[in-house]
Order: sequence, then C-alpha cells, then structure tokens
Amino acid sequence: MQLRIYPERMKVKGFSESSHILKRDGVTEGDRLRVLLPVYQFGSSLLEAESEEEICNLVGDALQKQVGAKTFSVMLLDAASCLRIVSSRGISEQVIDQARVKPGERISGRVFDNKTPLIIDRSDQSPEDIQSLLTRKELSSSISFPLVSRNKSIGVINISQQDGGRPYNSSDIELVSILAQLTVTALENIRLTRQKQESAKIRTLFEQYVSPDVAKILLDQGQQTLEIGTILKLTVMFVDIRNYTYLVQHLKLPALREFLNDFFNMFTRVVYQNQGTLDKFMGDGALVIFGAPVDHLQASEAALRTGKEAIKAFRSMRKRYTVQDKIFAEIGLGIGISCGEMFLGNLGSKERFDYTVIGSDVNIAQRLASSAEGDRVLCTDAVLKEQKERVKRVGSKTMKLKGFAQPIMVHEIGLDW
Repeated sequence: MQLRIYPERMKVKGFSESSHILKRDGVTEGDRLRVLLPVYQFGSSLLEAESEEEICNLVGDALQKQVGAKTFSVMLLDAASCLRIVSSRGISEQVIDQARVKPGERISGRVFDNKTPLIIDRSDQSPEDIQSLLTRKELSSSISFPLVSRNKSIGVINISQQDGGRPYNSSDIELVSILAQLTVTALENIRLTRQKQESAKIRTLFEQYVSPDVAKILLDQGQQTLEIGTILKLTVMFVDIRNYTYLVQHLKLPALREFLNDFFNMFTRVVYQNQGTLDKFMGDGALVIFGAPVDHLQASEAALRTGKEAIKAFRSMRKRYTVQDKIFAEIGLGIGISCGEMFLGNLGSKERFDYTVIGSDVNIAQRLASSAEGDRVLCTDAVLKEQKERVKRVGSKTMKLKGFAQPIMVHEIGLDW
C-alpha cells in the first residue's frame, strides 16, 4: 500500500486553516448525533478534573470509547518547549519516556507548529514530504489534531490505526475536533485556577514582608520594579524600643523572640488601623510611611494618632510582661515623626531591592525616635503645624540632632487628645 491524502477545506469550529482530510462515504445525521452527544456530556467531567494529567487521561478514555482508538497519545508542551506524552494507549513505556518532540519535528511537531490538523491514510499515491512523516509501516491511517488556546498551540492529540483496522471517517474527525476543544477548555480552566492559587500564595507570602499596599504595587509592576519611584511630600514615623540592649543582655532568646513578635503584631495592627504603610522592621524598631502608597489627606494627624495609640498599647503590653519578669519594667517606646519631601520607591539591584523612603526628614524622624525618652512621641514643627488645633502639645524645644548642622524645633505630643 502507498500513502494517499486528499486536500480539502476543513470546516471545524475553531479551525479555519486548510487541512488534509480523508474522503469517505457520507455519514448520516443520526450517526453523527449518536457519536457527538456522549462527547458533549463527557465535557462536564473534563471540567471537574483536578490536574492536567487527569484531563489527558479522560480524553484518552473518550478516544478509546468513542473512536475505538487502540493507539493514541495526548501530548502537551513542557517547560523545555518540547512536546511530551501525558496520556497514551498502545505505546511502550520506553517510547513514552523518551518521546520529546520539538515544534516543527515529525507529525506532532508539524501539527503543533502549523496549528493545522493532519489526517493521513495509506493509498496508491503519496507526496514524499507526507509519506516521510509516517515512519511506522504497520500504520494504515492517523489523525493529529492541535490543541490551540488563544491562538497559541499547547499540545497535540494523535490517534492511529494499524493495517486491517477501520479507516477513519469524517465522523471520527469531527469527534476528535470536539474532544480537542473540550480538552483546551479544561486545560485553560485548570491552568487559570492554578495561576490564581500561585498568585494568591505569592501575594500572601509577599505581604508578610511588606505591607499589602506595597505588595500590590510591586506585583502589578512585574519586571519593572526598579523603575518604581517618585518624590512626594510624606510623613514618616520611626519607633524604637528604649533600653532594648539591656533587655537583650538579661533575657533568654526564646523569651525575647516571643516579646518582639507580640510587640510587632500589636504595632502592625495600630498602623493599619490608621492607614499607615509599614515599610520595615529593623531589629527593635520600625519605619512607617503615611500618605503613600495609600493617599491620606491627614497624613501627619494619622501618624500622631498612631504614635499615641501605639504607646498606650505598649504600656498595657509591658504591664502584662512585667508580671512574668520585672526586667520589662525597664523598657519604653520612643517615637519620632517628621514630614517633608522625600523619595519613595525601589532602591537596590535586580537581585535584591528595597521599597522605602529616603530624604532628610527620614533621618530626622529616626534621630527623634532615638532621642525620645521612654513612652514619648516627638515630632517636628512641620508635623505639628498641620494640626496644632487637634493635638495636645506638652513641651517644645530646639534640639541639635546628630548629623544635622542646624538645630530644629521639636515638640512632645501628649497622649490624652
């Protein structure tokens, strides 16, 4: 026998390319319905599959039951950009393990590359380029159908018939076409679900290191993370546990870790309640931004409120820990707040970056936190001027801060406003 193919326009939903279709005797509408209706019903089980392998196995079962295919394979493109067999019948384990077909190679690779079905049958005429593709002499006919998702090939369905088997007809071709469409839909569904799960997992993990608002910005930006940055007028807050070094010297590490986790949980809750962005923890302290990336019309007031509430919560927490160990009575919380123009964005390299703020007022806030005696909130004149009618000031003085040539006016804020 020789190979013969018949070119004809294939009118199958989802495919408009020319294809090689075997001409056979006509199939009645009743035959078509008898074959196609079970396949449509079969589609619901595909959508309920929980893995790509399960989908391919279900498709294989349908090929075997509805087409009577004893030899078939469902191939998907892997991470190495090769087609590999995910489900099959009538193919040896050795062939399955070794089968890696690149796009454009052999029948499967050609169908994958062209996104066009290929139907071959042996006859007494044979174009050489097609004949060379059918290397197994015992095969009498075959159908290779591409799996195309959003105009992009993702795999191929192959079925073949050995000599003496029933030749494929137009009903078989339409059946494989429908199975291919159902397979693509099921694969898209499970990949989208997996993508959403991975995105949620990454976002959840990311939010444990940066605030949810910052995590959203960085994830939405994708590969352009280092380009994120702008100059804004913002309010920043530094907090510093006073006498922390003394605490470290006299407390066992497990107990110290428990205390710090408790403190940071409390502080994070207060910050988020006041729409602040927790930029980072730094040993025994933290840096908080108000006014970005979430807009805040009263950023300085929110920062002062956060400082007041954080100290009140810290006092309650300290009292509880002092019952366990008197050493906790020696610690306090110093808070420094400043506002002004500063750069907000990513700093670092492609390997490691930090979403943070830099500027003179950032350094001032840090110096104020270090200068504040236990349980005190210190702020600059610029912070207080924005809400002098709303907060209670208990003291003011000029201070010479380390690294700054000129002294600045500093205000201590009361806790009962």
